[in-house]
Amino acid sequence: METAKKLREQSAAELQVLSDELSSGIFELKCENSIQRKLEKPHLLKQMRRQRARVLTLLNEKNNEPRD
Repeated sequence: METAKKLREQSAAELQVLSDELSSGIFELKCENSIQRKLEKPHLLKQMRRQRARVLTLLNEKNNEPRD
């Protein structure tokens, strides 16, 4: 899990790739949960959702900052 400080140092393209990876991971966990009705590590779903929210927040900040 990366901290917000480390995420701020990454470019917008890198953050977008990370967001896509997290989204696919969340999708896989949800599919596994719907099939098996039980996750081996249910805490991962919450962690991944929060991490994706951090990444999306930073992406919005980078996209909305004024350009010189």
